[in-house]
Amino acid sequence: MEDDEDDMSLEERYTDMPVGLKNIGNTCYVNSILQIMFHNRPFRTALYKWDPSQDALEADNESQLEAENYRPRGKVASLQALFSMMEFSNRRAVDPNDFIAKLGLDPQVQQDAAEFSKLFISLLESSLSCQVEEEVRQIVQNQFRGEYAYVTKCCHCQRESKTPSYFYELDLPLQGQKTLLSCLQDFLKDEKLEGDNQYFCQGCECKRDAKRCVRLCKLPPVLNLQLNRFIFDMQTGRKKKLNSLVHFPEVLEMASYLRQEPSDENTYHLTGVLMHVGAEANHGHYIAHIQEATTAQWFKFSDAQVERLQQGRNR
Repeated sequence: MEDDEDDMSLEERYTDMPVGLKNIGNTCYVNSILQIMFHNRPFRTALYKWDPSQDALEADNESQLEAENYRPRGKVASLQALFSMMEFSNRRAVDPNDFIAKLGLDPQVQQDAAEFSKLFISLLESSLSCQVEEEVRQIVQNQFRGEYAYVTKCCHCQRESKTPSYFYELDLPLQGQKTLLSCLQDFLKDEKLEGDNQYFCQGCECKRDAKRCVRLCKLPPVLNLQLNRFIFDMQTGRKKKLNSLVHFPEVLEMASYLRQEPSDENTYHLTGVLMHVGAEANHGHYIAHIQEATTAQWFKFSDAQVERLQQGRNR
């Protein structure tokens, strides 16, 4: 595998093909997330505008003055350099080793892509917070952050208690579901608080039956939906994978979940799918199917291997 990927990193790529990323061990989960982030054009544009002079690690990095000998010190600088190589390299695959090393990840240990995505988004939000230009400083929030509220409603007096919260992805329950819409409905459904689990209502000043749910308030331009395929098996005491097939639409209308009229802002078009290939939770391989923004062509990214997908058969 490594020999094949080394060969690819030396081969010239076709001008209409995206660049792949070498797997330096078990880093397919990182590579898949990086490809999805790279193909988000507003994020990529903002990252290119990131100013190293406003970063404590890069401000006095003298190697910036020599393009060919530039050695990034920090994570964002390394990511910026990696994205630049992914966009402008004439090779079929580039090496993400510097960025992965700066993250402190063990290349020999595969992690859950969904968990890494959460940590990656948090790292980016924190690392970009010192930038002066708002487009750069707020790019994570502006692209990925939505808002929902945990709502508890007393069944007696109808009083509602709301706890607002931000989210960067929606973790949807998968067990027992067959479609993305049913996963969404399950995530947003009412939970009854009865019996020993009654809710103390501030209006009634006593415990009452109540209903609790998650209520979507504001959605981001890029809606990240995570299907919880990995669950804890109480019988075995181990994590297992749900291998059920899930149908999802290429156009997702979210207005009804926001209790609003349909609009362009609340209509989402599928642009990327990250998949775990393999029957078990602790083994397997991550790949990504991504739509290129300019041509609307879909591609399959499997580390260094990149292939064009036929329309209608890409997902």
